Amino acid sequence: MSTSAMDAPVVLVGVEWTLVHLRRDGALVEPPHGAREVVLRFSADGQMSGTDGCNFFFGGPVVISGARLSVGRIGATLMGCPGIVDFTAAVGAVLRGEVDWTVLDDVLTIGAANGDALVYERRRSIYPSDRPGRPAPDVLAEGAHGAGHYRLFYVVFGDRVSLEMEYRDAPGDGWGFWGTTMERGWSGPEPYPMSTAECQVAGERFVAGMVTNAVARVTFRPLGGANPVDLTMYPLADVPDVRAYGGFVGDPRRGSDIVAYDADGSQLGPPYTPHWWLPGDPI
Repeated sequence: MSTSAMDAPVVLVGVEWTLVHLRRDGALVEPPHGAREVVLRFSADGQMSGTDGCNFFFGGPVVISGARLSVGRIGATLMGCPGIVDFTAAVGAVLRGEVDWTVLDDVLTIGAANGDALVYERRRSIYPSDRPGRPAPDVLAEGAHGAGHYRLFYVVFGDRVSLEMEYRDAPGDGWGFWGTTMERGWSGPEPYPMSTAECQVAGERFVAGMVTNAVARVTFRPLGGANPVDLTMYPLADVPDVRAYGGFVGDPRRGSDIVAYDADGSQLGPPYTPHWWLPGDPI
């Protein structure tokens, strides 16, 4: 009996899988140097997404019939990655049409009819920033929100601080990303407009940004008279002159703004109104 990925064993759906090696022509081939982490995921609505070492791919539907897995139409980004084209092509060749699949001891094997196979292991962390070989991120906030997940973290590059966010709406969905930077020693209006960003996680807006340590409180003011939301302030351990702020603010109307205050409650600059795209907006 055929089922969608939604009805597949829980060991397959909603898990982050990372490639250990490719079995090709009887030989084991590890991801080459310079390749990004090769990740695979299946969502509860029957879609597949991941990376092949260079490009991101996505699509479906994925239909499961016992130990067979049928993959529908797959799209991908078109980045060029010299030196690993043969490897990425081999990954894509296996993840096409009908394949065999098994999960044993947290190892997923997907095999093509010609004997080539992809061997994945369950990822120790769901978050993309926890990639093997990368420094551990300085995490400010993370966790589940509704059916989705998010992580807010920062990275220091010389005299600049980068605030970064990764998020998804449900287990198995692809991750979204944004990042914004602030130069240390900023002396302009607060909040600094170019260091403010937003995203939507499981239907709710998350607003975040950076300010100097002169700011004691950052408030989100929804348009239309709803109660203001004081956003969480985050000290940055190794950057004492910069603070981050962030928080969920519901689903406010576009035109809502952000205001920064000092310890005495004085407003430090003009309100900043973040912009976000809505369905029907021209691109």
